[in-house]
Amino acid sequence: MPWKKVETMEERARFIVEAARRSEPFSEICQRFGISRETGYKWVRRFQDRGSVEEFSRAPRNCPHKTSDAIIEKILLLRETYPYWGPKKLSQLLFDKYGICDPPAPSTIGAILKRHGFISESRKIRRKSAGRLRRYDLLSPQDTNDVWAIDYKGWFRLGDRSICYPLTITDMHSRYVLACKGYARQTLENTKSAMENVFCDYGLPQAIRVDNGTPFGSSGIGGFTQLSVWWIQLGIIVDFIEPGKPEQNGSHERMHKTLKLESTMPPQDSLSEQQKKFDSWRHRFNYERPHEALGQKTPSSIYRRSLRSFPREAPQFSYPPYFESRFVRSDGMFNWKGGQVFIGEAYGRNRIGLIQNYDGRWLVYAGDILIGGLISEEPKHVVPVRRLIG
Repeated sequence: MPWKKVETMEERARFIVEAARRSEPFSEICQRFGISRETGYKWVRRFQDRGSVEEFSRAPRNCPHKTSDAIIEKILLLRETYPYWGPKKLSQLLFDKYGICDPPAPSTIGAILKRHGFISESRKIRRKSAGRLRRYDLLSPQDTNDVWAIDYKGWFRLGDRSICYPLTITDMHSRYVLACKGYARQTLENTKSAMENVFCDYGLPQAIRVDNGTPFGSSGIGGFTQLSVWWIQLGIIVDFIEPGKPEQNGSHERMHKTLKLESTMPPQDSLSEQQKKFDSWRHRFNYERPHEALGQKTPSSIYRRSLRSFPREAPQFSYPPYFESRFVRSDGMFNWKGGQVFIGEAYGRNRIGLIQNYDGRWLVYAGDILIGGLISEEPKHVVPVRRLIG
């Protein structure tokens, strides 16, 4: 009879007893139990040597590719130091920090972290794609300082119950965090002050990507604010994303997620203490954290200071002789043909240029940018460009 799967050990014991009795030829006993003579002799020898017929372990006695205890210890130490960094980044750190030229594969590191309780099993939720983003007018950075991104991360309360608004600025090519500054209020003055410091330290970018909210964008003429008009004066392109489309600034938003996990949970007791946490996080993000989009390099290994220096004073808008030029007061008004026209406070204390179109309407420029126009139906304020069509 063949071995019964659920009574394997019992059948082997019976075979040993029958073989010991020698009441019939050994070959017939093997045939009755449905095994070959070679297998029968193997079980007899095993019983004589070990007093048992249990299977030997099939696990290899040694594994030449097994991760050493020393490397496992380093992996666990790195995970404790950087609790939110995954296996790919830890694999790169084994090389960067400890000089391990052939570190374990990320999958092996993941298994080690799971075995030691650093990773818990979780069901992955597959999200349906909303469709590939089809925007062709956003600038694509090809080098450092081509496009910077700036935004305020969502506010949160500190331990003393005050509010912190973190302002972040990054270089989109290298992912280098140029600034991470916490403020008690989200104001134009605070934002401009932070930008001046960054411009002094790193020079000027070609473009800055922003959303349409204050203090970067507005619902006024051209969508600009005093801050973005200042950028234009400095020769910087203002790269607005579409309203309600934060994924168009995806790398910056992803950085905000890392910032939240590693520097605000839990929040510090005061704004000054929180700023120290931001500074420490920024250094770690730029100089220690490998970035997958950079081939596991650090942002600091790629970023280089801009060759465009920050001028002491922003140049004023200038226009050709055939333009009419007007000075805009701080209240957003300018004089025009014996009356006053409103354009918006964003252009206050600056000069605008006007040129008459072929249809008799006046086009209004801020530097090289057409921002609106004047029409006879609404003579007291500048209208958006879309009103000039048709």
